[in-house]
Amino acid sequence: MAHRRGRCARRPAVALTGTRNDKDNGSAPSGIGDHVSTREVMGGPVRILDAGSGPVIVCCSGVASTLWDWLPVVERLRRDHRVIVYDRPGYAQGDRVSEQLPDLDEEAHRFAAVLTVCGVREPVTAVGHSFGGAVVEVVARVHPERIRHLVLLDASVRSAEGADPAHDDAATARRFRQFTLPLARSRVAGAVWRVVGPVVAGRLVPGRGRLMRSWPQLRVDLTSPNFLMGSLRELVGYVACMNRLQELAAHTPLDPDLDVLVVAAN
Repeated sequence: MAHRRGRCARRPAVALTGTRNDKDNGSAPSGIGDHVSTREVMGGPVRILDAGSGPVIVCCSGVASTLWDWLPVVERLRRDHRVIVYDRPGYAQGDRVSEQLPDLDEEAHRFAAVLTVCGVREPVTAVGHSFGGAVVEVVARVHPERIRHLVLLDASVRSAEGADPAHDDAATARRFRQFTLPLARSRVAGAVWRVVGPVVAGRLVPGRGRLMRSWPQLRVDLTSPNFLMGSLRELVGYVACMNRLQELAAHTPLDPDLDVLVVAAN
């Protein structure tokens, strides 16, 4: 990966790896399941994909996305990198979905804890997509020793995507605990989601339909009520997270020598 040093340099999009070949068709690589395990992180189970060898790249998903969505990317990058992707709590089948809304500081600590569990001591390249971009940005602010390069793929932008100082975090959290989560946990919602989930979730991510056909575990995850509840949890907590990101940006600056690559699609 080519980088240049500088003050949080923003550059045009570049390829993250080498040339494309015939196998880069968006399908799941064979044998990739052998590189997935569930580890205890911060007192709870976290599903982690850890494949390849070389400089470490850690990928962080957006809302309504799991580590399986990264499989085509992992297949290309693991040829000359060690690639780690993990699911935030609630997305893996069987995970308990917390009644508490997501906390960006906690997610930053989880990122660092995943590295520790995986035995990674050196600074890494952190790649965040959408909401995952907010997570890795916070990591770069509160755990700067963990990040060598920061790659933001259509990352959540606090000023344009929801930061609202008038937002009532407590009331939103209360509504989630008392109404949204119990409804999503109901048998009716679960039954409906098992039918419509793959269709709805398949349209959220380009190429996901093809990946579902080649990797059945992705379809299994998308039909799980956990996926619905985990997605709703992060959507409901999104504004509070953007407010926190804005607060951190004002008081905890990025390392001026950090390489930052921003990739945005219009």
